[in-house]
Amino acid sequence: MNVSCRVRYVHVYRGRREDVNLQIGSYAKRTTLFTDALERGNISLQIKNVTLADQGRYRCFIPKINTNMNDAVVQLLKIV
Repeated sequence: MNVSCRVRYVHVYRGRREDVNLQIGSYAKRTTLFTDALERGNISLQIKNVTLADQGRYRCFIPKINTNMNDAVVQLLKIV
């Protein structure tokens, strides 16, 4: 891995808008953040048209949340 590479993300939402410049290309137009639910504490991200290539660990990071837990890890698995 080239450490000089920019960090890329499945989805970036900051400043009350999405930032597609940092998004991994294969996730373009496949992710939806339910922004209307954010003020109720619901931070749900939908990934559409999921493929085997999407399998793996996903980290959700919320830097400005007022709690000790500002991130979580989700494992996406293939179920047979």
